Amino acid sequence: MKNKKITILEAIKNDFFEIFIDMQEQFPAEELKTYEDFLLLLNKNCYRFYKVFLESKVIGYFLLLINQENRTLWLDYVAVFREHQSLGFGASVLDGIRNLFPQYKGIYIEVEKENLENINTKRRVAFYKKVGAKKLDFKYFFPTKESCLEMDLYLLPFECSYIAPDVDEILESVKYAFDMIHSNLEHLDSVFKQIKNLNSK
Repeated sequence: MKNKKITILEAIKNDFFEIFIDMQEQFPAEELKTYEDFLLLLNKNCYRFYKVFLESKVIGYFLLLINQENRTLWLDYVAVFREHQSLGFGASVLDGIRNLFPQYKGIYIEVEKENLENINTKRRVAFYKKVGAKKLDFKYFFPTKESCLEMDLYLLPFECSYIAPDVDEILESVKYAFDMIHSNLEHLDSVFKQIKNLNSK
């Protein structure tokens, strides 16, 4: 199964409802937007939705933000359907993203902090490290509907000559992601200010 080649195709907004149903099962409610908010995001050219196929069957999906100015991506959501998990497809999806954007430097990934009592958090951290993602020395919070969640921010480099971005570059990417993805949240500025203050030298 691991050796079977996946195909990644950009999907259209009308295909999103079936994916949204799966997202409600796989992601915590506090990390999800409403269906209507997702549709608004998908109207933006910089926000893309892709389906992952094994032969003719959809086995997963991802949503990402494209930052053309600094040649980086921001992974908003990625998932493989439950019946296809633990078969090596997650790494194939990330390789596929790299191939889709060969001129880009890498992709930022928000990762839930490792919790020794939650084995899924340990597995996620181990997975991202295994595929080459670098944990950034950066204090980060994911903005939720009511507040924010402390998370770790990783960068999966696409270039061999990887150099960790400095704080200003990371802040610039975070601000762009916040403005594009979370602009509907009234407390967004306060979350960003908190991040900026914690990472100021």
